[in-house]
Amino acid sequence: MWTIPVKTLPNFLRHYQRIQSRYFCILFVGIAVIFLLFSFRYGIEKKYDQIFPAAVEYQNVNLASAVTRYIYGLDYGFAADIRVYNSLRKNGVTQYKWLLDPLGVEFPDNLRDSELLNNALQEAAKLGSLEKKTKVFSDVKPIEPSDLGMALFFELSFRTFGYEISSFYKFYYFILVVTAFLFIAGFYDRPIYLGVFAILCAVHFIMVVYIEHGITGPSSFGVATVYAPRFISALGIIPSFHVASTLFSPPRKSFIHLLSFIPQAAMLGLAFTIRVTIMWGIIWVISIVLIWFAILLFTRCARATHDDTALGLLVRRMLSWPLAIFAIVIVFFNIYWDGAVNPVYRFADETIPRHMTWHSVYYGLTFHPEWEQRFAAEHSWKGKVGTGDALPTFAAFKYLKEKYDIDESYIISPLYGNKYKTLERVIREVYFEFIKENPIYFLETYFIHKPIIFLKHYSNLMSRTVPKIGIIAFCLIGVLLVSLFFLVRLHYESMIGELLQSGTVLSVGFLVSLTPIIIGFPGNNVLGDQIFMLNALFGMAMVGGAVFLARFYHRIRGRAI
Repeated sequence: MWTIPVKTLPNFLRHYQRIQSRYFCILFVGIAVIFLLFSFRYGIEKKYDQIFPAAVEYQNVNLASAVTRYIYGLDYGFAADIRVYNSLRKNGVTQYKWLLDPLGVEFPDNLRDSELLNNALQEAAKLGSLEKKTKVFSDVKPIEPSDLGMALFFELSFRTFGYEISSFYKFYYFILVVTAFLFIAGFYDRPIYLGVFAILCAVHFIMVVYIEHGITGPSSFGVATVYAPRFISALGIIPSFHVASTLFSPPRKSFIHLLSFIPQAAMLGLAFTIRVTIMWGIIWVISIVLIWFAILLFTRCARATHDDTALGLLVRRMLSWPLAIFAIVIVFFNIYWDGAVNPVYRFADETIPRHMTWHSVYYGLTFHPEWEQRFAAEHSWKGKVGTGDALPTFAAFKYLKEKYDIDESYIISPLYGNKYKTLERVIREVYFEFIKENPIYFLETYFIHKPIIFLKHYSNLMSRTVPKIGIIAFCLIGVLLVSLFFLVRLHYESMIGELLQSGTVLSVGFLVSLTPIIIGFPGNNVLGDQIFMLNALFGMAMVGGAVFLARFYHRIRGRAI
């Protein structure tokens, strides 16, 4: 039975369609819940809840900051009491052999030993009554160039689920379930969007399996659990899709939509606070606003009358309730973050409250097959060839020396480590000078080689992951995609618009998600968000392609849908 155009339907048939749509909504929500349960259970079976995340010499400072606040009530503005930090490292939360040898463990096995990790937490809580210190670097340790929000994540995990390592896993899923519930509440009467939401939940399960089977070799521990820094940004995908979809196709203002949208926008802000790379999710939302503005400009301005000017129409449309709320939430998070962090992160040259942006951008230039032959030798310093994280730093040292006769000591801090803010500025100058001198190389790297590298990694990672997801998951994904197809076919006139809208939002999201790896570097263990979005887009493409092929087939057969 194919749908008659909605305007010609009798009332009883319209009522029948609404009932059918509700059944589809229930089905999609049920499938989404099943996949969330599958992913949670899979992680428990693989002991994802007993792992301390990689980059331990960054994350142990985040952990020490959380323990300092949670156990001792000392607020250092996302910095750690050095006594707590030293205790955690002494008891195994480290990568250094000289600290691990007395414990009889080796790195990285220590980061999978939940008994050792929980003991380290307990020992760090037995330091007595600690008086507050103020001397930075010697008594108070700032978090080195990394996301300060992981300290907030660790602390909230302790406060919600208790003072143990497994709390991190539980809190990750707590956030995920909250965002899922808010999405269901906000789109309870829009079955297409609930179907896309179910696809996102199914893809999340695939990505949880990908953690275990997709990445192999030495880089595998970089993404060893769902709350690893290189995976945790997945928490921002459902909120980003919720906000972007609401902005692209605003529902009527109602209590339930307001009640779901406001905390969902806050969840996106929280995800951004925890892991800055989800900035692409905020860019996704902004891109949707710009696309929306462009569509409005070209399709609505012509309707303006002398009483309703085009400018006035645009202003009123752009001041819709979702956009206003989203802007307020973002401003609130900026104000909160400015007041919450230690001022040392703002003024000290040795601290950056995030990852080093230009460091990653410059390293991304090496993803060209001609790098070794043309430029590797130029990035040596004092007889050492720059590789990995050392390469941008060596480039900065050499730039300062050759162009301004400034020694590397200018970058090295007399207090602690490097002057990271200055180093970032110097690397930025080196980067722009490099692309100015090598524009063709730059264009080839960004628009040919990095996309090709991403696709190769995607193919390799998914070829190892997909066979491991299980027959039940395969069948559920099939039911989901076929159900979406029949929903659109049965109610074509009323559903095709939402299918195109949600597909457009998802497509923009995928393209924007590529920004970090195109600008930065497409390593095989930093592609979680991009693989997530591409898999979701593939699911939507299969549904949309099947719908349009079926419609085309019936048209050429002379059958009206």
